[in-house]
Amino acid sequence: MGFQARPAINGRPQKAILQRHLFSAARLTDPLMTTPVSRKLFMLGKHASFFFVTACLGLVAGCGGSGPTGTVSGTVTLNGSPIAAQVTFMNNEATASAVSDSATGQYSLVYGESNRIPLGTYNIAITAAPGSDEITDQDYEAMMEGDGASGTDSSAQSGIPTKYQRSSTSGLEFTVSEGDNSFDIKLE
Repeated sequence: MGFQARPAINGRPQKAILQRHLFSAARLTDPLMTTPVSRKLFMLGKHASFFFVTACLGLVAGCGGSGPTGTVSGTVTLNGSPIAAQVTFMNNEATASAVSDSATGQYSLVYGESNRIPLGTYNIAITAAPGSDEITDQDYEAMMEGDGASGTDSSAQSGIPTKYQRSSTSGLEFTVSEGDNSFDIKLE
């Protein structure tokens, strides 16, 4: 059996009838479809939407980070012994943090959902590790605002000297360069 053309309905080929019904359906949702220019735009819309979606995906993929980045890892020790601590690197553009392991003191910074940190010089605050009930919500908020811990009992309980719990007074600073960076933090 070969291809057979379907008969015309009311003297019109079925393709023309189908197009007319598509445009009628489009007019129900968009009253501007009544002009010939709008019809052409409607037909181009299928192709234009593909390019629009592709462009948006390209922009979103490109927004993952601008410029070169690096990773930062190391150990945190207090008087020569590894400790569990919240390590926070802060500057005007970014804040990256990590919790060091209590057995080894090792940490690896995280920025958002990535371990890639924007390049630059960071001031550092070291506070008690969250979840250890050694840092209060008030201390955490103060530390995130750059003021460090408020000097409450959490300072004494964690053993971390108060001066390290404020990025402005810790005296700890590190410049993240492109690639892998290592920074061992020795508290006394």
